Amino acid sequence: MKAMEAKTENRYEYRKPQEKRKQMIAPDLFEFAYVPDWYGHLAELERLALPESWKFRKPSRETKNTDTPILERYIHTIFRKQVIDFNSESDPRKADSIFHLENECVCFHTGLYTRQYKGIYGYFERNNFSDSLRDWYFRGFCDEMSPKLRCKKVAIFCLVGIGHVLDTQVIQNGSVLRTAVIFFYLSNEGISIIENVALIGLPVPKKLKEVLEQLHEEADEKKEDE
Repeated sequence: MKAMEAKTENRYEYRKPQEKRKQMIAPDLFEFAYVPDWYGHLAELERLALPESWKFRKPSRETKNTDTPILERYIHTIFRKQVIDFNSESDPRKADSIFHLENECVCFHTGLYTRQYKGIYGYFERNNFSDSLRDWYFRGFCDEMSPKLRCKKVAIFCLVGIGHVLDTQVIQNGSVLRTAVIFFYLSNEGISIIENVALIGLPVPKKLKEVLEQLHEEADEKKEDE
């Protein structure tokens, strides 16, 4: 009888939810992300940042980047340092303040500032744009007031709302545009949502995962056809 009571108590005892495991990041910028037009991004960063000389006065050796070699070396160094600090930090909140990583975007502070003394960040998105095996796509540098650093989910809801308005006020029949917008973003966002649900310990229906993966593949095929 006591054994049965003990089993019953264990059955209903409070269990802590699984903590989300921190993702470890590759400390090399080019290993972490696909980076198109790297020198163009460096030129944009030089334009954004406070004026400074980013050239060697007497370079000891010839480099491919003749315009901003010091800036290029600096960005690689600061990226590596912040990633190492992020990977070694056990407190998720402190780690997030070092290197911010969300479902669909990543950003890190370059340590540089604009002429208006706004912090400049390097910004990445999920790599849905390239055949590269890298998980992330480098979108460039921007200051702390840039819309790129704000939540994209709000913009998605706005687009769904626009689709609904067009359906009701222009087409005035059905919900074709709203449904199309929802399915488009569901195919892109659904997989990352499922990954995070699994990380916190909730079971994910296998059929739901298969359908979302199929939608994601179909969306990729359409992008390639275009």
